[in-house]
Amino acid sequence: MTPKIKIIGLEKCGPCKTAAMLAEKHLQPDQYEIIKYDDRMLDLRTFMRRISQPTVPIIIFGDKVFSSGQVDDFIRNFNEEKKE
Repeated sequence: MTPKIKIIGLEKCGPCKTAAMLAEKHLQPDQYEIIKYDDRMLDLRTFMRRISQPTVPIIIFGDKVFSSGQVDDFIRNFNEEKKE
């Protein structure tokens, strides 16, 4: 079974909202999970330090971590790559 794509971000974050909209448009509902943190984000900061990612949104797919700069391409191309 293919693992779910985890999209991690903040509730009041423009790029995070865009990532969520892209997921709704390009992915099936069972392919992803959106995890939102509030603005206090102490838990998120600790997690970001641990995985060496300074910005959100972050995508985790299996054991791979994709930075905010890769989110758009990853989501748009996820199902296209699976077809090949």
